[in-house]
Amino acid sequence: VNYTRQFIDTYDSHSKPWAAFLSFIDSHEDSSTLISYLDDILLDFLQSIPKKNTLIVFSSDHGLHYGPTFASTSGEIERAMPQLFLRMPAFVRKQMRRTLHNNARMFTTAFDVHKTILDILLKEEHSELLGLSLLKPLPDSRRLCQTTVEIPSQFCPSAPSKEKQCRFMVDPPSILSFYSDIPRNNRPRWPDQCPISRSHDVIGNKIGPCQCATNDRDWFDCSNISREDFRS
Repeated sequence: VNYTRQFIDTYDSHSKPWAAFLSFIDSHEDSSTLISYLDDILLDFLQSIPKKNTLIVFSSDHGLHYGPTFASTSGEIERAMPQLFLRMPAFVRKQMRRTLHNNARMFTTAFDVHKTILDILLKEEHSELLGLSLLKPLPDSRRLCQTTVEIPSQFCPSAPSKEKQCRFMVDPPSILSFYSDIPRNNRPRWPDQCPISRSHDVIGNKIGPCQCATNDRDWFDCSNISREDFRS
């Protein structure tokens, strides 16, 4: 993020157009804890960059696919619904903004995002490419995933069953399972050692090893373990 800010400041100071792509994998861990670590960082970054003539695309490659909810029918639907947020530059007309708002509940694809970027920044149509610009009204076929031709049917969320379902829900992962995914030199909020819990035989002010657990591994000492050892 800091490097990107320097990159933007350099181009902006010379009145040069710029484009940047930032990818974060911090949310790819099963406790959903690390993603909150990015909140303040991203907020500060988005508030600091020039936005008057900037298009911001905030997206994911899929929805939530960790935790006990993922084993449910609603969790399967959530997994198939990646998020997409667009912030328009100031020169985009109000009518186009209203159209974008109306398209928000339609099924869209990455092809549409590509077409929208071309439409906004280059004023180009490119009818030979897949997708539709989100600044133009989407057809009624986009109301359903199954009728959106750019989305293969196997990636469409299954329709919720009207029958009552009883499905075993796995226990959620330990909140400490994120510990070994954080580089040791980037742990400003976590100590190197953790207090011994009351489940141990020793009670008091003594310090014991940090304990981690995952979906398929019971509690173990992870104080000095590497990420590679943790995943193995």
